[in-house]
Amino acid sequence: MYVLGLVLGFGLRVKRARRSHEWRELEAQLECVGVALQTSSLVLEPQPAEGLRYPVPVSLELLVESDGIEWLAWTWQGPVGATPPLSPARRACLPAFMRLGDAPLRKVLAFARAWGPLGEGWRRAMPGSFPPYPECRERLGRRPINVDALYAWEPVEAWRRLARQLAATLRLAARLQRGEALRVYHW
Repeated sequence: MYVLGLVLGFGLRVKRARRSHEWRELEAQLECVGVALQTSSLVLEPQPAEGLRYPVPVSLELLVESDGIEWLAWTWQGPVGATPPLSPARRACLPAFMRLGDAPLRKVLAFARAWGPLGEGWRRAMPGSFPPYPECRERLGRRPINVDALYAWEPVEAWRRLARQLAATLRLAARLQRGEALRVYHW
């Protein structure tokens, strides 16, 4: 699943000079997950379900480092002449992704297998000191995604963090849309 930046308008008319610290904080959080508040509403044209499908990697495995870090490792290369699998048709990706924050590992694996990697966006969810790829990749004869596009790695924790951030962001946006006040404990 490649994360797309969305422009959402909630019909809110807030003058720039009167924006509170909390409002600026919310805008910053939304911006981190690719959502920008603007004056107009998001208009989407209906798309046929088949037009929304995209190729996903052929296989997925779980790599567990000696320090306990769990990595999702995808392989894009399949048998010669084989058609690559496609993402699911007629299934809701967003609600399922938001539930991954506290889901069992088997659910994260099933979702990742069906929808594919997040792409480079996972790095924003992790501290700068987090390793860019699994150390155990050498035993598999693989290289980092930047070197060889046939493989991709993403830490399970990044998936969980992004799922929790998205769920929290959409809950906050819903409160704003209903005109409810935001408190520190809502973050």
